[in-house]
Amino acid sequence: MVSLYSGVVYLFAGMHDRNKLTARVRGLDCSFYNFIAGETLCKKFPSSDLEIWAEYQPVIMALGGKSTYVGDQPAALAVLFAALFTTRQSFMFGMIYGALACQKAGIPLDAFVNQIPVSIKMMQDYYELFAATVPAGDYSNPEASMTTYAAAIDDTLGTFKSLGARSELPQLMHDLVHQGVDSGHGDKQLTGLVKLMGSAS
Repeated sequence: MVSLYSGVVYLFAGMHDRNKLTARVRGLDCSFYNFIAGETLCKKFPSSDLEIWAEYQPVIMALGGKSTYVGDQPAALAVLFAALFTTRQSFMFGMIYGALACQKAGIPLDAFVNQIPVSIKMMQDYYELFAATVPAGDYSNPEASMTTYAAAIDDTLGTFKSLGARSELPQLMHDLVHQGVDSGHGDKQLTGLVKLMGSAS
């Protein structure tokens, strides 16, 4: 099983001695390998299945409140890391492209930097929207539809192009949102792209 909490990933795979597993989980006294990948520390413990996860979840949750069962395949560790890495770094790349546009327009970069916290506050709203719609697969009744986002992204991409600034990121955003609108999902949540893009792959 794979569980993630607070930047620490525990990978359990293939052990059926429950007493030994409990002792090893409680004391972290076992054979394991470590590797550092950014802020993630991975430890591999001999382990098991969903039934054992259910039995020992309280112990694991006591060690890390954000632990969660995601499956019994070791590859899930790499996939989860890649998904979370992409989530974090997309914000960094957004700031990089924003800085490029500001440079082209002669806007002081400290003025841009000073305004970034306003955008950071919106990340919580985006997270709550994503959490409320994607797991449930319900993309109806949006406050801001894909059509609304498409108009905003059209304006953003036009600004980048008029400045002669590099625009690969806003171009990608533009293309994906317009795919959603053109396929008849213009009245849905932007998060509906998860379903649309997943079914197209």
